[in-house]
Amino acid sequence: MLMVILRIYWICYIILRIYYSILRICYIILSICYIILRICYIICYIILSRYSTHRPPPNSALFVFAAAVISGGFSASLKNVDRIRQELDASNLAITTLGEIELGLKPMVTTAPADFEPPFEKWTWQVEVTEPSEDLDMGGNLALVEVIIENKEKKNQARIARMMRSFVPASPEP
Repeated sequence: MLMVILRIYWICYIILRIYYSILRICYIILSICYIILRICYIICYIILSRYSTHRPPPNSALFVFAAAVISGGFSASLKNVDRIRQELDASNLAITTLGEIELGLKPMVTTAPADFEPPFEKWTWQVEVTEPSEDLDMGGNLALVEVIIENKEKKNQARIARMMRSFVPASPEP
């Protein structure tokens, strides 16, 4: 079940990366179109001013305003896509780390912040294990395991916590 959830998260991550790349390409195309339209406007203005005795007033302010609004919208959209991508990376790393603890690949002990391997070297992970009080224990060996993922550059965090049974090694029988 955990592997299915991890695969779904990674598929969402890949789709988001593709969407982010498409938005970047659209932003570049829009910028190129804006430059081409400005050049065409200048050429048309020069041609009209040569053959006309009456020069039309330059109304480029409206055009510049429209281009500024459109480019501002694309810029905000790209920033939001980047923020969503960061949040998705953080949640994927948190769930993966918690899954590794559940599978026994990482110890279920409180750890200091540690770096991930490339390509996630900008991220750190930390585990905090809290033993519940007696009235919350519900059958023994339960612990609250919290995984904290933090980005060093962007200063954002993701946390995920789950009550898990701590593995107590069986005592050798005499």
